[in-house]
Amino acid sequence: MKKIFLYLLITLIVAIFSLVGCNIEVAKEETATIDEPVEEEVTDELKEEVLDKSEEEEFEEISLSEDIEEDKSISEVYKIVFSSILDGNEDIYIINIDGSGQKRLTDSPANDSNPYFSPDGFKIVFGSNRDGNGEIYIMNVDGSEQTNLTNNPSDDFGASFSPDGSKIAFSSMRGGNSEIYVMNTDGSNQINLTNNEADDWYQYPFFSPDGSKIVFMSYRDGNTEVYSVDSDGKNQINLSKNSSWDGFPCWSPDGSKIAFVSERDGKKEIYVIDSYGENRINLSKNILWDASPCWSPDGSRIAFESESATDMEICTVDSNGENQVRLTSGSYDTNPCWSPDGSKIIFRSVESNGCDEIYIVDSDGTNRLKLTDNKLNSRCFSYSWSPDGSKIAFISLIDVNNNTTSEIYIMDSNGKNQIKLTDNGGSFSWSLR
Repeated sequence: MKKIFLYLLITLIVAIFSLVGCNIEVAKEETATIDEPVEEEVTDELKEEVLDKSEEEEFEEISLSEDIEEDKSISEVYKIVFSSILDGNEDIYIINIDGSGQKRLTDSPANDSNPYFSPDGFKIVFGSNRDGNGEIYIMNVDGSEQTNLTNNPSDDFGASFSPDGSKIAFSSMRGGNSEIYVMNTDGSNQINLTNNEADDWYQYPFFSPDGSKIVFMSYRDGNTEVYSVDSDGKNQINLSKNSSWDGFPCWSPDGSKIAFVSERDGKKEIYVIDSYGENRINLSKNILWDASPCWSPDGSRIAFESESATDMEICTVDSNGENQVRLTSGSYDTNPCWSPDGSKIIFRSVESNGCDEIYIVDSDGTNRLKLTDNKLNSRCFSYSWSPDGSKIAFISLIDVNNNTTSEIYIMDSNGKNQIKLTDNGGSFSWSLR
């Protein structure tokens, strides 16, 4: 339409030029000045050229619009990517959350595992031993363009994306010990961040929410300590600074604090510290042990598992150590996980028949509800919320006559509409949007 309008405008200008013979400024897509009268006649050929270009531009705009709509439909539908031994060896699959559309993404005689979506949902990073050792691969969400990113004869493992999706952190044994590396998502610019003779590791090195730092565990001081490092390798800081074991760090949602587990008091306790290593606080203060800290989405409270004289219970506490609340009692409850809106917490409870079940409770301890009801010798674990908090995915491990199989399930946040997505499922992750 722009070109048709331009053709009519040019025709009008030619007519005016023939009457007054003056110079006129004409507005096109950007302002351009015509200093002399247009004397060229607007021929039929020029008309056809203008119309043809207009049609081409309109077609290009329609195609671009269709591409945008296609991208929008992909990014707005939650999917789950998972590893499975369905076909004899471990491969990567993708599936819709209603159980439809299952697709095998990798088809290698080796094992492919631990898949994770990129923040934009269009890439998947995973581990593979198809080259004879552990390597980190990346592929498109449809399984195309599978690329070895690390391409090193030593083992590389534990990949995690930076929040903006531009970098990948991972652990590597290429120096003869475990080190933390970072690279671009195309595998370029691989940098050893820790560069130490002792072991520096974490199952998945975690970026801070702004992507500027990475937290990890290190044995360089003769015991396990919690360290942080800038994402360019500068400013390595020992955050825990204690001769006892310290580990399992996790960032607060705003990146200003880090919670971790410490044995400095002779038992496991939950501590929190500023991201620069100051203001260390014992949050749990229990005569027995505490573990599994999990930040609320707004960063104001931390949930954790706490041992009592008779059982394990779920507690919450303010990030400054005040207002500790015991949410559960009378059972063996572990591994709390906040809902995305912070109103509820799911956790695992071991019942008298030996089964592990998933429960949910309001963040104030009310409305405890059992979500799963397993058969004898079954366990539920590795549960996680969908990004919008409407669904919960989990793995159910079933032991039948000493033959253990794992199955990935999904259910509504109230436990209803449980769907078995796959048999023999392994690690999984949600698309982030």
